Amino acid sequence: MTNAYGDYLSSEKTKVSTENLELIEDSPETWSSGYKIKKFSFMNLEECTVEWTSHNGKVTSLKLPAGIGLEIGYDDPPITSFIIKEEGISYFFVASY
Repeated sequence: MTNAYGDYLSSEKTKVSTENLELIEDSPETWSSGYKIKKFSFMNLEECTVEWTSHNGKVTSLKLPAGIGLEIGYDDPPITSFIIKEEGISYFFVASY
């Protein structure tokens, strides 16, 4: 998917997590580096803990109540990793890189 700000990754539908599920997939083999996500929208249907890593290596962990979700925007540092810590969490995400 593409728009004026770049290309997208998406879960495409609501999915259910496994423990320590990484949502940002590996970049294509022809790339010299991995994805740097500029905007990330995440919706969780159950309470969960998420952890993300900024491109500068800073790791942030946050417990999210059910249905709250999380937005990481263009004003935030790009991220390279986003993990759902628990299994059995229904989620959806869209990411722009």
